[in-house]
Amino acid sequence: MEMALQISGLILGSLWTSIPDEVRTLVQFQSPNLCDGVQDTHVWCGADTEDILHCLRDCEKAHMVWLHLGLNHVDTASQRFVTDWIMEGIQLAGEPKNMPSLLLLLFLIQTWPTRLQADRNIFILAGQSNMAGRGGVVNDTATGVTTWDGVVPPQCRPNPSIERLDAKLRWVEAHEPLHKDIDAEKTNGIGPGMAFANSILHKHKVLGIVGLVPCAIGGTNISQWERGKELYNHMMKRIKASLRDGGTIRALLWYQGESDTENLNDAQSYQTRVHKFFLDVRDDMQSPLLPIIQVALASGSGPYIEIVRQAQLGIDLLNLKTVDAKGLALEPDGLHLSTPAQVDLGQMMANAFLQCLLAHLTHPHALEARCQLVGAVDDESQAMQGNTESGRQKSVKEKPRTELCGGAVLRIWD
Repeated sequence: MEMALQISGLILGSLWTSIPDEVRTLVQFQSPNLCDGVQDTHVWCGADTEDILHCLRDCEKAHMVWLHLGLNHVDTASQRFVTDWIMEGIQLAGEPKNMPSLLLLLFLIQTWPTRLQADRNIFILAGQSNMAGRGGVVNDTATGVTTWDGVVPPQCRPNPSIERLDAKLRWVEAHEPLHKDIDAEKTNGIGPGMAFANSILHKHKVLGIVGLVPCAIGGTNISQWERGKELYNHMMKRIKASLRDGGTIRALLWYQGESDTENLNDAQSYQTRVHKFFLDVRDDMQSPLLPIIQVALASGSGPYIEIVRQAQLGIDLLNLKTVDAKGLALEPDGLHLSTPAQVDLGQMMANAFLQCLLAHLTHPHALEARCQLVGAVDDESQAMQGNTESGRQKSVKEKPRTELCGGAVLRIWD
């Protein structure tokens, strides 16, 4: 508890400065010379309606800060922290002139709902068989029948705080195999999902409920995941259903590409196709910076494994982490990860996700400084040229790259 209260000055400062001037002015009770030139939207997320509770409680960036600090909104530590922090901000502006307003504000802080624990933290699991899970699945060569050995390692055991969205779009307690009613035409075993969920809960016990949304289908090519096709539509339907009772999509976990190693053309076009897939998902979810954790292949069903691997490792997208599965143990079929390997992979993906979280905290304005939403564009070639006035104002040495996200373009300075 004491360690949680010893918040670094960097995080304290970034939290305070995340609030736009108009809200800081409200907290500081209309101190003079702070009202000129304020913006109408929150500088971190662009929310149209702004208030102090949004900045501290509802903004996605605030969520990540709370998670990293290991606090939730009803924890005494978090209440003390927020109260002390607001008082510090007020003291910076001088003696408050309206004590009743201060008392009301502190009352609102003390009565926050248990947002992190009440909200479901949702992760999308998509791709093909190694995401669906074939750990422990054995093939009887005599009969040709595949069966799962039923062995569940400790890292993959059920946890009351881990749920899965089943095929009937209901939240149920998660247990292996996660994809048993999703990739229903195949024999499913251990995948990375449960190890991932247990790992992030172990490292952030106050995360609350983790909701896993299985969507992976074995043997599928990246072309089958194109926007508008059956697999993509099925995934988006499940994502939409997962949000019915509230919650937040935290990341897309993606492991796919083995089938694209069979054909040279598929392998060579993989990077373009998967890049577009990622942007389409972000666009349809209206989340241009949605964290994506992808896996670089450990194996493949064709001879062009290395071409697909290099395509995966070479993708350059903001908020994308690539976990390399090369070298992880395979089942006797030489294609699917073994149960111990799936445990390792799930924990590697958990670490990658937590690194995304940490990146936002150690560099709270890095994404905003390097990623500017330029606006809607009608012509892709025009967008990729990046010829806007704001771009010309940048230093000649800082040449931006652009990422299309639906009808908008993100300009990024590396």
